[in-house]
Formats: sequence, C-alpha cells, structure tokens
Amino acid sequence: MVATFPVSLLYAFNSVAYVVLIFWAGLNIVRDIVGGIRRQQTILLFHSFALFSLNLLLSIRVALGYGNIQRAGDNVTVNVERWIYYVLSCSLLAASNGEILRLKRLWYWANIVLVAATLVCGYLAGTEADSGARLTYFIAGFFPFLLSLGIMFICKRVHNNATYKIFILWIVTTWSIYPIAFALGPSMYHVISLVFESMIYGIDDWFSKMLFAIFSFYTMVGYYRVFATVNNDNN
Repeated sequence: MVATFPVSLLYAFNSVAYVVLIFWAGLNIVRDIVGGIRRQQTILLFHSFALFSLNLLLSIRVALGYGNIQRAGDNVTVNVERWIYYVLSCSLLAASNGEILRLKRLWYWANIVLVAATLVCGYLAGTEADSGARLTYFIAGFFPFLLSLGIMFICKRVHNNATYKIFILWIVTTWSIYPIAFALGPSMYHVISLVFESMIYGIDDWFSKMLFAIFSFYTMVGYYRVFATVNNDNN
C-alpha cells in the first residue's frame, strides 16, 4: 500500500522534526560529558537520542508507504512495522520514566517489561484475523498498561510534587490516544480509515514522544538545579 499524500506529508514533517531533535539530544550529550556527567540527566539524553532515531526511521518508512501488510483472512491493511518500532521506543520511554521517578530496580525493569507487553498485545491484536482473538489480545494489553501506571502512581515523587503529577497525567492522556485510535481503525471496528488512524498516531507522536522527551529532560534539569541550590544553602 502506498501512503496517501496527507500521511506522507505529516510523517515527512515528523522526520524533519526528529532530525532536529536528534541534533538537540546529541549536542546536550556532548555538553554533559564535557561539562561533567550528571548520570540520570545524561541517561535521559541517550534515551531521547535512541527514541528519536527509532521514530525517524519509522516516520520515513510510513511516509514512503512501507510496512503495510494485508491481514490474512479479511484483507485488512495493517502497518506491522509500526508495532516493532513502538515496542522499542515505548520501552525507552518507560526507562526514562523510571529514571525520572527514581523507581527501585525491580519496579524500573517491571515497568519496562509491562509497557513492552502492552505493545506486543497490540501487535497481536492488529495482525490477528479472528475477531474474537483480536479482541482478547486488545483487552489483554490493558492489564500490563494499568499495572505500569500503578507502578508510577505509587512513587512518592508523584504524590509530593505537582510537576510529577503533570508528568503522569501527560503519560495517561497521550498514551491512551493510541489504543482508542487503534480500536476505531480498520484493525478492530472500521470506524475510521487506516489513513486517519495513521494521522492520529503521527500527531500524537509529537506529544507522547517529542515534547514528552523534552519535558522529561528539563524536568530533570530543574530537579538538579533545585538539588544544587539546597546543598549550597546547607553548606
């Protein structure tokens, strides 16, 4: 399936944005290394660099109309490559969340695995021709997603800091758009077309990935500045 003009235009625009953000992350990584590494802040930048690189590849592929298959049994067009990239990129986002919220090691890795499991369920639901199995996989994906949110909500930093409450609300809102678009798209209930579904994903990528990564980074920078100020005052 060749991508339509609106989809190609949107994802070409996203590709340019990702290139800019890759340079932004790269320059900040160099600055941190030269100026003295702040471990968590630099890890976030590496996550962002990898995240933007993955999504740049995805945007180029979607813009060119690659990655679509005809699902066996009903001939519905599904973009399978998207799920592969999303498993990797959302796992990176989960890792960034763990760094920002300072999750303990067990919860940190559990959160990454749960997010990856959610996306794997989405992939299975998208490629499954049987409607009953498709719905089963779709519903099953909500359980690891809710458990992941639960892990982040139990973090003390969320309860004690308004910025981190915004952080969690951002995740819940932007990440919830994907399954809604998926359910309404041709993979599930055929309410919207694959073109419209792809447009929703492309637009939401701005909020759930690009802006979110920048917000995460500057949230961490702000944390270090406050931490440094408190230490200086105590000294």
